[in-house]
Order: sequence, then structure tokens, then C-alpha cells
Amino acid sequence: MKQLQQFGQGANENEYQLRVLAFDIEAKDVKEIRKEIDKLSATVKYTTIDSDGIGAEISGTYEKVLESLKTLEESGWAW
Repeated sequence: MKQLQQFGQGANENEYQLRVLAFDIEAKDVKEIRKEIDKLSATVKYTTIDSDGIGAEISGTYEKVLESLKTLEESGWAW
């Protein structure tokens, strides 16, 4: 499952963050999901990567993070 977890303001007023989690995925899909996340226009920091899941924080300006959110929603990520 590819899940959008939280969208909100970061440590300062000019930074926003989006937390995402992919879990219960097959090991062969981990690389493809990483490629999908890496293509986003905002900065990506992986919080966990293992054989059946990926966690990441996407950060940047409001516009870049919102654009990333829309891109992920269009590719099947859900709340």
C-alpha cells in the first residue's frame, strides 16, 4: 500500500513537509517505488527502507511539496 501520511508546515514558515509510507510491498517493488519518489521536484529524505516498506519525508517550498503531493496522488498514493 502506498500511503500519504501528513502534509504540513516544517521547522520554519517557508518549509513544508509531506510524509509518505509504502508498506506491505513486495521486495521487487521497492526499487520502483524509490524511483517514483526520487523523481519528485522537492527534497527527499528516506526515513526507512527495508524489504517490504519505504518511509520518506519530502520537504521544500509549499509549491514544490504540493506539486509532489499531486504527482503522488495521480500515481495511486492515497490518504
